[in-house]
Amino acid sequence: CSTYIALFLLFGAFLEATGVANFFIDCANALVGWASGGPAKVAVVSSALCGMVSGSSVGNTVTTGSVTIPMMKKTGYPPEFAGAVEAASSTGGQIMPPIMGAAAFLMAEYVGVTYGEIALKAILPAFLYFAGIFIAVHLEAKKLGLKGLSRSEMVPGKAVSYTHLTL
Repeated sequence: CSTYIALFLLFGAFLEATGVANFFIDCANALVGWASGGPAKVAVVSSALCGMVSGSSVGNTVTTGSVTIPMMKKTGYPPEFAGAVEAASSTGGQIMPPIMGAAAFLMAEYVGVTYGEIALKAILPAFLYFAGIFIAVHLEAKKLGLKGLSRSEMVPGKAVSYTHLTL
């Protein structure tokens, strides 16, 4: 178990070092950053995207949280809510197919099915998990009267590219 967890943490660090996490945050900004409570929605979407390739809750929190938590606080979210959104969103990274967390390997071993079957059956629960967080964030933003990011703070949709990746 520790062998797999260490690999997931290293992979999360690799994503941060190469700029892949920033790419996911830029994509999420272009998709939902403008909406009511945009920065928290960006945290949810970018954590889902990052979770697809890292499978690590800790790696996901480190890569996306360092950007999204300050954004949420800046737009008016209470600090404890901003941290809670990031923690809940990043935790979902370990149930997000196709990589998933180390527990998926254990489930496959104990249940006696292939890892692919576990990943396939995790698609709907993972989607529902992130949809639930997204809806909760939206309702909180409406309750607090929070707006999205201004267009000047966001990366334009056409500017989201692989140009800032360092391989």
